[in-house]
Amino acid sequence: MKALIIKFLLFPSVLLLSTQAMAVGLVWGEGNWGDSEWQQEEATPTLTLTLVTSPGVTLTTQAVQGPPAVQVVDSENNPVAGATVTVTLTGGTFSGGTPSAVSAADGVAVFPNLLIDQAGDFSLLYTLVDTDVSIASTVFSVQAPPPPPPPPPPPPTIPEPAPEPIPVPAPVPDPDENAIINNIISVIVIPESDGDIISPETFNSLAEGAAASVNLAQTLAGSIEDANDDEVIDTLNAFGDLASINGDAARQSTANGDSTGATSSGDSGKQMLNSFSTLLTALDSKTNNGDEPAELSGIQKEVVQQSVVKAVSSAVNVLTTLPAGGDARQAVLQDLGKIVSSSVNLGVPLTQEQSDSLLEAAEQSSSADSDVDSQLENSIPIKPANKALLSRDSLNQALGGSVPEEELNLFLQELANAINPADVSIGGVTGEESLNEGFSGSLNGGTSVTVSFDPDTGVITFSITDSVQDSDGLRTISALTQGVNVVGRVISANVVGSGFPEGVSMRANGAMVVASNRIASLVVPASADPVNFYADLRMLGLNSSVADDGNVMVSNGKLFFSGTFDFKGVASGIGERISTGFNLPTGRDESDQEYYFSVIYRDGREQKIQPFVMADNFLSSLSGRKISATISRDTGVISIGELRLRPSYYVLPLNAETEAFWQERADETGLAYRIVDANDDGIVDVQVVSARGVQVVYGLKN
Repeated sequence: MKALIIKFLLFPSVLLLSTQAMAVGLVWGEGNWGDSEWQQEEATPTLTLTLVTSPGVTLTTQAVQGPPAVQVVDSENNPVAGATVTVTLTGGTFSGGTPSAVSAADGVAVFPNLLIDQAGDFSLLYTLVDTDVSIASTVFSVQAPPPPPPPPPPPPTIPEPAPEPIPVPAPVPDPDENAIINNIISVIVIPESDGDIISPETFNSLAEGAAASVNLAQTLAGSIEDANDDEVIDTLNAFGDLASINGDAARQSTANGDSTGATSSGDSGKQMLNSFSTLLTALDSKTNNGDEPAELSGIQKEVVQQSVVKAVSSAVNVLTTLPAGGDARQAVLQDLGKIVSSSVNLGVPLTQEQSDSLLEAAEQSSSADSDVDSQLENSIPIKPANKALLSRDSLNQALGGSVPEEELNLFLQELANAINPADVSIGGVTGEESLNEGFSGSLNGGTSVTVSFDPDTGVITFSITDSVQDSDGLRTISALTQGVNVVGRVISANVVGSGFPEGVSMRANGAMVVASNRIASLVVPASADPVNFYADLRMLGLNSSVADDGNVMVSNGKLFFSGTFDFKGVASGIGERISTGFNLPTGRDESDQEYYFSVIYRDGREQKIQPFVMADNFLSSLSGRKISATISRDTGVISIGELRLRPSYYVLPLNAETEAFWQERADETGLAYRIVDANDDGIVDVQVVSARGVQVVYGLKN
């Protein structure tokens, strides 16, 4: 019997294997595998090929439809697994795709990504490798895509009524853009408070000031690089004064039961806070250009601090005018978070007064709902920019040297997705201290945890110093034992109400929330060695990125691999190697929980990657359909009541048929769903269709 041994290609010391959908780089270390050859043992069995799926009419912009497939059987018509079949195009050549496949357990070899960029009639010739056994497909047609429909005629132009003129000082003719900024500053009218009674004239002045502040923020933000210190200081002072007056108006109107006044002040406050956050974000961008971020001057820091104190205090008063749980309240909270975050980024630490005001705002916005997601939506998100300043030299070395500046900058941006929890301080407690207390507080039996932060990569490591005795509070990380490290990254810190559950809890998307001292840090699993992980993927010619929800995406230009690291920890080293790569999945197929990839790092550590739905707003889309779902990071399983599903690792590009289906069926979040049985196991599966492609979610057996 002739034994089939797969021949591996080392490049260099990188094992390239083909999966159902894309090539994945694997590193096993030098010397672990050598070239293998055919070994003759006994008489070669007679093998034949039969057609399973014939190619259908195909467009030049999509893979050959079907997809085409053949089955390898022996003389007794039994399926043969592990046989390599190649395919050639009769009448032309393929423009892309993988022209070889290995038969599965049922003997079927599938060719899902064959591309033909010329129109005409063709047939496929399948050949069993190292034999003279072949079979031809039926003739099929390849056609050019139809031309796009002509654009609709433009709608008729309806002249808008001229707006009511706002009296403004006549601009002094001056080509200098700074003169425009100074002119807008003069438009902001700071009204005088009329005792405890806010007059209509005051409301009108507030509205005019808030409207002018929007223009001011946009103008100054657009020319922030050219603005001088005096202009920045004058503008910050103007915003601070407007915030202070507006906050007083909101507070007084609410206290006097003046709903009209409260609404007017609230609307003005929303505009002002939004434009103020825009200005601070622009100022933050100005001071963070280049390798060495520019520092604010001492007087600028003092003015930023004073104006932010006034803005935070104003936001607290504005919140009293807004209904709980509404979009307007969440918009104010978002702007409030941006203002405080920009302040931290600009090197201006929070004052005790700001901390107290933030805690008051969080208390006013806290929800009685026990759901963690709902409470986080009504909290104040604070997300300072990444403080992990990676060395360009070390990055260049990890990428093999001589990397173009543009590519190096792109790589830096991909890695700049974690925050330093030590930069977040509320009420004198840092985010790092809160993480330590929140995590250890969830463990019983004397178990303790040490949280450490790597300033070079932004990686957070939770080290378990004792075996977990009772881990009910941790749920998804219950398998941790002494010596195992959980690796993650903090993507936001949130100021929450006093009723928020302390310790460790899980969001619906599987992210971890660690809360203590009114700070709730949102943690997603991360790569233990992000620099070399993404550098080695890039050297393999694969594009990679990681989203704020912890979704790791790898692409070969046509297909996506979509996964997430789990919270089960990083296994100890198994020997150093030259490059990072993936280890083969175990288990039967992607609907099996034991089917997973793992990453082997250069230092030999191993970390699992579980499948993850790549489509944005997946849980929001389900929620809009009145479907409540939760995701486990440690298995990739999506739970909907008693129903359990597990996504594929691969996202296939849209073809003409799936794009038409998506265009017709997409919901308001941009997702559509189709019921299928993708693996023919008799269990319902679901295709998640988005603008980015099609991803199968397999139904699991009970």
